[in-house]
Amino acid sequence: MTAVSRPSLLWPLLAVAAGAGLWFLTPAGPRDAALRDGWSWLRGEQAAEGTYWCPMDPEIVRTGKGTCPICSMELVPFEGARTDSHALSLSDRQVQQAGVRLGDVGLRRLVRAIDATGRIEVDPTLRRKITMRFPGKSRIVHLYTHSVGDTVQEGGVLLEVSNANLVQSLRALQDALARFPEVRSRGDARATEEGVEHIDRARERLTRYGLSPGFVSILASKPKHLYTEPLFPVVAAESGTVLVDPDLEVDDVLQAGQQLYAVADLSQLWLEVDLFEDDLPFARIGQVVEFTTRAVPDEVFRTTLRAIEPLVRSPSRTVHARARVGSLDGKLLPGMFVRATISCDLGDVLAVPESAVLQSGRRDVVIVSEGEGRFRPRLVHLGRRHLSAAVAAEDRGFAAGQERFHEVLSGLAPGDRVVVAGNFLLNAEAQFQGILQKMASAAEAEERAPALPQATTDRVNLILDQYLALAATLVGDDDAAARTAALGLLSRARSLQQAEGPLSAAGERMAAACEQLAAAIARDEPDWDGARTAFGALSRELVDYLDTWAPGRVSSGELHLFRCPMAGPFGFDLWVQREPEVHNPYMGQRMPACGEPADLP
Repeated sequence: MTAVSRPSLLWPLLAVAAGAGLWFLTPAGPRDAALRDGWSWLRGEQAAEGTYWCPMDPEIVRTGKGTCPICSMELVPFEGARTDSHALSLSDRQVQQAGVRLGDVGLRRLVRAIDATGRIEVDPTLRRKITMRFPGKSRIVHLYTHSVGDTVQEGGVLLEVSNANLVQSLRALQDALARFPEVRSRGDARATEEGVEHIDRARERLTRYGLSPGFVSILASKPKHLYTEPLFPVVAAESGTVLVDPDLEVDDVLQAGQQLYAVADLSQLWLEVDLFEDDLPFARIGQVVEFTTRAVPDEVFRTTLRAIEPLVRSPSRTVHARARVGSLDGKLLPGMFVRATISCDLGDVLAVPESAVLQSGRRDVVIVSEGEGRFRPRLVHLGRRHLSAAVAAEDRGFAAGQERFHEVLSGLAPGDRVVVAGNFLLNAEAQFQGILQKMASAAEAEERAPALPQATTDRVNLILDQYLALAATLVGDDDAAARTAALGLLSRARSLQQAEGPLSAAGERMAAACEQLAAAIARDEPDWDGARTAFGALSRELVDYLDTWAPGRVSSGELHLFRCPMAGPFGFDLWVQREPEVHNPYMGQRMPACGEPADLP
């Protein structure tokens, strides 16, 4: 068993040489077939029976079975895999053994589910403090409400106190009432009016402290000799539940303004949840909030978001959001912890399954299936992450496990198939590391490149679109379509030539190449060699543009770069296309599959 670093080049070179000789000695059909077969051998698309290779290190090829001397992986039969430096080719058996599973890239109606924790709190607008309103000092004689949780009713008596200041005011009212009949009997209207005003002022001095007019009238109507020390009730202005232990005892002396009770109406409560900063773009007032609490584990509660505070709290870096909920007959109580979910409907979004994305430093990579066992890593630009598929309300359980997705801004298109599971591909780090390094280098170069004006970029994109259409006509040797495409290219290149900026000189060269190309094809008998020479000059300008200003368009797989080994006479051997399969515009129908993947210069 003999190990070699790559298949022997002797026979491939002889095949190519034989093809070159037949170019001049045989008719077009056999001549092209010979050259095409020779080039396929050199590319590694064919191999002798019994040849084995290592997918991890594709330069390792052996005749017969064995293991790779680099990674110690068992060699596999060579089944037409190409050693593309930007792709990995696997047999059906390898794909099955690796457990590769594919997912689709497409438009999905997605929601961002915000998971948060929170608390049930008392509604501050329904919270009240009961304070001692009586002047001076008061002594507790009777105490009717004692501790937290006691319920008070509006107008209900909480405690009764004695108060010397109120007694003095009461005595003044009684004296005024006692003198009034005598004043009125005199018939002096002015004196009578003054007597009424005096009574009203004395009565008002008592009612201002929370004593009801009826209670004051009852006290004032009793003769003084029936009691020596009247008691004054402290009543609840509103119904509620005591929240704070009042710490009161009989005979305690109270001061004016002293807090007695803190009560609140618990029929309506607040739900407060903590939102992290990255959740804020998705949270909106009016969204439905679903939450659970351990006190009622089998029930999901729903409410509507009412407010989002405009303040990020440190150090938790969270923002409080608030909704109003009912107590539901005591199921919810202040202080309960809850788990909440807020769902933001994002509509139809181009998305990739979350499990398909591999993080490579600051970049995100997916592995795209190109069919027939070919997989290619591709850089993608992601937007909103960790999104869930929208489901009907009746099918949505709280915090139900759902497949997650990431929004795709660029790098993928609807219909792409990506790897979402497969230990072989995930563990083949050595193979992909070199690929990702090339992609990262191109992306870093793009980051360092100065920015072009948007108008200039738009003009180049139009030129590139027309260039790709022209390349397709050259592959098919379609002179009429090529002439139309060349004229369209000429007008766009002239618009770039007239624009100010760093690409104006390139625009002049593009325009000159387009004029030569159009002139070569416009002849009665098209000059294809002249047209392809002009196409090579145009390709040089576009490759230079991509290398300098937009290398990521190639590294991401949006565009593909190929090299034609037979394009020497045309002055440039590279061309750009969208498809990953070879369609050679230099060779046309003579050798449409001639070419190999290439990197930017």
